[in-house]
Amino acid sequence: MGEGMAGRLKLIAQIMELCKEAGCDEQTAKLHRDQFIKKRWHPHPPKSFVQWWEPYGFDEKTGASKGGHPAAYRSWARPEPDGTYAHDGWYGTKTTAAWNIKEFFEEYRECLSLGAAQRARDFISISATTKRQKEFWAKLKPTIDRIGKQSWTRPSPVVIWNDEKVLETEDFKTHIKWLEAHGFNPAIIHKKLPEP
Repeated sequence: MGEGMAGRLKLIAQIMELCKEAGCDEQTAKLHRDQFIKKRWHPHPPKSFVQWWEPYGFDEKTGASKGGHPAAYRSWARPEPDGTYAHDGWYGTKTTAAWNIKEFFEEYRECLSLGAAQRARDFISISATTKRQKEFWAKLKPTIDRIGKQSWTRPSPVVIWNDEKVLETEDFKTHIKWLEAHGFNPAIIHKKLPEP
């Protein structure tokens, strides 16, 4: 049996064991097997990663998620002018996705190697006030507007003859007609032009 087949069988055995431990039904286990083998997607992060990644509760004062990784899927709270907090929504990266993202996986392994699987301080997900959010987006709007106005289309065909630009056309058909009308062979000239 080739090394490739042996490696594949090892992966199948590994994912079958993980699915068995997690209690996956037959249909889910088949999906997980396909993800694991074909896409290298690991559907079962270990408990130690889950504990390191996910928030473990809610802050009593704000109602925001507490603990876990700041990028984890979590409930965010926004301070209001009257001193209360409003629920700002659920945002972040879900646990299984995080387990499959190289940067988060490496950060987790580094924490383990340093013996710090738990964070020194609990992260509480408080977003900026509505006023600060509006100020931020107002500063960013001109940049976004400039990006939106840029043309991302392919440049028009250009004819260069004797090191001079003699024509810049809006479309390729006009370009070919101009070349033919002026006695140029488009097949020869096009070999000198960049591919569209």
